[in-house]
Amino acid sequence: MEKALIQNYQIQKLLPHRYPFQLVDQVIGYEKGKSITAIKAVGIGEPAFQGHFPELPIFPGVLLTEAMGQACGLLVELSTQDWEVGKPINYDIDAARVGVFGGYKVKFFAPVVPGTLVYLHGELDWTMGAASCLKVKAYNGDTLFAKGTVTVAMADKKQLTPQTEAVAL
Repeated sequence: MEKALIQNYQIQKLLPHRYPFQLVDQVIGYEKGKSITAIKAVGIGEPAFQGHFPELPIFPGVLLTEAMGQACGLLVELSTQDWEVGKPINYDIDAARVGVFGGYKVKFFAPVVPGTLVYLHGELDWTMGAASCLKVKAYNGDTLFAKGTVTVAMADKKQLTPQTEAVAL
């Protein structure tokens, strides 16, 4: 088993997600500006399994895609701050910015069931301004669960705040 480079409590300081939507448990591989490998431990206690599907629990593909996106967000954030393995992480990041999906194109090959350790791998394909596109895959050993591309971008939290007044069309 690979040693964790970044633990869960550190991920919480880098990403805005919290239970039940923090879907990355550890980072076990990282190459600045190039790639990341993270782990999502899928347990029977996941809230999604209460309804998807109780008699044959399958981890939803949309959550698997989100987990890959979160791993990619970590790669982009760590690379932006020029972090290298073994160095201190800068947790004093701009709290007004948050990583968001710009788009995704993912194909699914095998179901993820409770008790699975899912490896999330992201490889930087291109970066343009605040947006980055990454090639992703979710796997365990020889089993490929999903692969494709995700685009992540940094956005101002104020732009993401829901409007409380009706918008005239």
